[in-house]
Amino acid sequence: MTSINKQIGSIFLIIGTSLGGGILAIPMILSSFGVVIGCIIMFLMWLLMTYSTLAVAEACLHFESGISYLGLAHKLFKKPGVILVYICAFGILYGMLAAYISAIGSSFESLLDINARLYSQCLY
Repeated sequence: MTSINKQIGSIFLIIGTSLGGGILAIPMILSSFGVVIGCIIMFLMWLLMTYSTLAVAEACLHFESGISYLGLAHKLFKKPGVILVYICAFGILYGMLAAYISAIGSSFESLLDINARLYSQCLY
């Protein structure tokens, strides 16, 4: 039973991370392109994510149960694969952090009714 609880927790952690960053970043970026081009870009992103998810799932079928991205990269691509996984993980974390900071800054600016430039000059 603990294994199922861990799996459910892991699923919700991934969903929360993906949806949180996507809900903040994607509309902010695509709003400048318009509705039609934004929908086309989102469809292409969906195709890319679906393909990459299915590729990872198929690769996982050929290895032991419970293998991680890092373990998968090590077994398939050795050291260059591990380095690429680390770069991608840090890139995703950096991108999500930038999106969250941007959204939180805008929220504080409107909530506290302050000028962001004045606030930055006071702190730095």
